[in-house]
Amino acid sequence: GKLGCALLLLGLAALNKLRLTPALARGDTGAPRALRRSVAVEAALMLAVVALTAALGATPPPRALALARAPAPEPAATESAPGYLVMAGTALGTAVIEVAPARVGVNRLTVQLSGAPPSARLRLISPLADAPEIRREVVSATPGRYRADGLDLAAPGRWTIIIETPDLVVRTAVPIAGTSPEPAAVAH
Repeated sequence: GKLGCALLLLGLAALNKLRLTPALARGDTGAPRALRRSVAVEAALMLAVVALTAALGATPPPRALALARAPAPEPAATESAPGYLVMAGTALGTAVIEVAPARVGVNRLTVQLSGAPPSARLRLISPLADAPEIRREVVSATPGRYRADGLDLAAPGRWTIIIETPDLVVRTAVPIAGTSPEPAAVAH
């Protein structure tokens, strides 16, 4: 697409320089009209190159698309499990989201956002259709880093997390394991 348009532009430039400009200098009657047409086509091709460049710049790489379609692994159900970490983004920015311990119960959510906006809105949507959405306004303690403590995630499954700032909306899913592991038996 973009390369083809650029090659056509070069071909038209060569046509203008080698044929149409000398014909105009010789006083050929059809040369001005042909040169105007060629310049109009060049302008349209330049716009196409700019539009294709913008579209390619906003298109995520195939690797990122494949990762987005891949199912997320279930977090380990051990006491030492650190939680769940995911990177999500759009053409406007990215978010690194960590949920710990990523099990049913009270969790902590930490978000690192590119661009360091001063505040963000957090929405968590339960895998249960009738459960209320959890909403929090979070303020950055350090540039671009947000933390929400005490999030009570009452159901296992894939929770939808939405991070919203004035310039960015990031949506991803995080698996929450069913239960906390049983504490080790203590001998008396």
